[in-house]
Amino acid sequence: MIPFEYQNIVVSIIYLPAVVYLIYRIWTFKNIDKNTKGNWTVLLLLVGIVTMPIYIWRKDDVFVEQNHEENN
Repeated sequence: MIPFEYQNIVVSIIYLPAVVYLIYRIWTFKNIDKNTKGNWTVLLLLVGIVTMPIYIWRKDDVFVEQNHEENN
């Protein structure tokens, strides 16, 4: 069994880059309301373990679709 301190480091190494990438991805959408972007950024920072799968599975496709609709 790996000590807790090392488990925490491994989880952080995996988790933090993913959160940073998702926040970057949210803010690269041009046609999404800044308030919505801000809300998702705060959610990902505060409760990322819960909101990360929700964002990936549901909201990312919606944001991509909204971004493409408003570009056309």
